[in-house]
Amino acid sequence: MRATPSIWNRDIFKAGLVVAGLLIPYHWYLVRWETLSSATFTLGYSALLTLCLVATLAAAFSQSIVFRLGCAVLFAASVLLVDSYQRVMDAPFFYVSFVNLFETASFTGDALEQFGGHIVPPIVAALLIATGVIVPPRPRAYRYRIARHIPAMAPVVAMALLATIVFARDGAGATGMPGTIVTGAYGAVMVTEKVLQLRQKRQPVTIAHKAMARPADIVLIIDESVRGDYLDIGGGNIRSGLLSTTEQPLPGVYNFGRAASAANCSAGTNITLRYGGTRANYLRYIATKPTIWSYAKEAGYHTVYMDAQLTDGRLQNSMTKRDLQKIDEFIQFDHTPVVDRDEEIAKLIVQRTHNDTPEFIVANKIGAHFPVNDKYPDSYMIYKPASPRGRLANVAAVSGSTGAARWDLYKNAYRNTLLWSVGHFMDTILGGADLSNAVIFYTSDHGQNFHEDGSPGYATHCSQDPPPSEGTVAIAMMTKVPDVAKEAATWSRDNYGATSHFDIFPTLLDLMNYDTDEVRLVYGPSLFEPTNDPLTFNARFSEFGGNPPYWVHIKPLGPTQSVSLR
Repeated sequence: MRATPSIWNRDIFKAGLVVAGLLIPYHWYLVRWETLSSATFTLGYSALLTLCLVATLAAAFSQSIVFRLGCAVLFAASVLLVDSYQRVMDAPFFYVSFVNLFETASFTGDALEQFGGHIVPPIVAALLIATGVIVPPRPRAYRYRIARHIPAMAPVVAMALLATIVFARDGAGATGMPGTIVTGAYGAVMVTEKVLQLRQKRQPVTIAHKAMARPADIVLIIDESVRGDYLDIGGGNIRSGLLSTTEQPLPGVYNFGRAASAANCSAGTNITLRYGGTRANYLRYIATKPTIWSYAKEAGYHTVYMDAQLTDGRLQNSMTKRDLQKIDEFIQFDHTPVVDRDEEIAKLIVQRTHNDTPEFIVANKIGAHFPVNDKYPDSYMIYKPASPRGRLANVAAVSGSTGAARWDLYKNAYRNTLLWSVGHFMDTILGGADLSNAVIFYTSDHGQNFHEDGSPGYATHCSQDPPPSEGTVAIAMMTKVPDVAKEAATWSRDNYGATSHFDIFPTLLDLMNYDTDEVRLVYGPSLFEPTNDPLTFNARFSEFGGNPPYWVHIKPLGPTQSVSLR
C-alpha cells in the first residue's frame, strides 16, 4: 500500500515550484552580479535579492486563499512582463522600460502577436510561480497574533523598500531582482512621480502672436515605425511617393532627408512633438509648457487630432483628457480595417485642405506598426518571400541549421508595408490636396532595428542600447504657399540630412506667426535656418523622470550619398 505524502512534503513542493519559476531567468541575476563594482554593492545587492526572494516565498505560505490567489495572479503577470521583456529585448528591465510598456499597454495584443513565439520560458516561469503560490500550505499555529500577518506584509515591505531605492536613484537599482517584486515597485514609483507632476502648473501661451498672412492649414503627419534610411527620401530604395523617377522631389515637395528622432519609442517622440523643448529641457517643457494645440487655438486655428492606431476614444502616447480640451475634433476609425486606416487619413487631409476653415491637424498613422505581415494588401507584395500572412508574425524566423534569427522575411514584409503605408498614402495626398494654402509636414516617430549587426534579441525599437537605425527617421514638407515654399526650397537643400524632431515644433510656431525671436529663445532653431543639430536621439526617455538621458548619434547622409538596403 502506497504511503500518503506528508503535509511537510507539500510545503517543500510549493517552495520548489516557486523557486524553480524564479530561477528560470537566472541569467539576469548573473548579469546584475557582474556589474557590481565593489564588495559593498555586492553585499547590498545580495541582501536585497534575498529579501525579495524570501518575500515571494512568504506570500506563498499565507493561510488566506484569497490573498494567495491575488498574489498568484499579480506575481504571474509581473514575472511574465519582466521576463518576457528581458528575453525579447535581450536587456535588463529598467524603470524607463516599465514606463514605456505602460504607455503602450493598448498594443498588448500586437506585442503578443509579434513576440508570442519567443516568450515560452517566461510563460513557464509564471505558471510555476502561480501554481506554487496557490497550493495550500501546511496549517500553522502562530504564538503571536502579529506573526499571522507576516506572509501578507513581506511582499509589501519588499516592494516599498525597492520602490524607495528606485525613486532615490532616479530609476536605477531594481535590475536583477525577482520579477514578482519589480513591477509593483516600479508601479509605486510611477504613481508617485505622476502625482508630483500633476502639482506642476501648466503655463498658458505667452509668446506674442503677429496678425499677418499665414497658411490656412498646417498638418503634422507622424508615421509609425518608419525607418528613414529605408525610404528614398532618406537615401534608401523604398518609394515614398515624394520623389520623381530621377529621385528629385516632386513639385511642392521639400525633402530634408534623413533626420534624428526625439526618442526611439513612440511615447517619447510624440510627447516631444506635442510640447516642444530642447535636448536640455524636454522634461520640464513636457510638464509645464503649453501643448501645440494650445498654440494653434490661440492663433485661431480649428484643431484636429486623427489617430489611426486606437479606437473607442482611447488615448496613447501620454495624452490626457486635459490635452483633449484644446482639440476641437478627435477622429478615430473604429469601423475601418487596420490596413485601410492610413488611406482614410489621407482622404480626410485632402478634403480638409479644400474647405474654408483654417485648421491645424496632427495625424498619427498606422504606418509600419508591428506586426507588419498583414499591414498591406496582396497587390503590394512586391518583396518576396515575406512573413506569412494571416498568422502570428513572431518577428524573425529562426534558422533550423544555426538557430539564429533570420530577419529577411520580416524585412520584406516591412518593405511591402512601406510601399503601401507611405508610397500609396503620399500618392493620395499629392494627388488631391490643395497645397496652395497649406503646409504639410511628414515624419515618423522612430526607426527600426533589424539586428543587421548580429545583435541578439527580437526587439525592433525601444532598446536601451540601440543602434543608430532605431532613431533614424526622415523629414519632408509639402506646400505651394509661395513664401513658405521659397524658404523650404533653400533650407531643405542647406539642411539636408542635418535636422531632427526638435526642429519641428519651432517651425510650426513660426508658421502660426508667433514671434520668431521669442520662439527661438524658448524652443530653439527651426528647420528654416542654419542648424547645429547634434543628430542624436534619446534612448532613455521618460516623461516622468528616471535615468539620465542617453543620446545616440545617427548616421548622417549627404545630398550626394545613397544607400542600398536590398
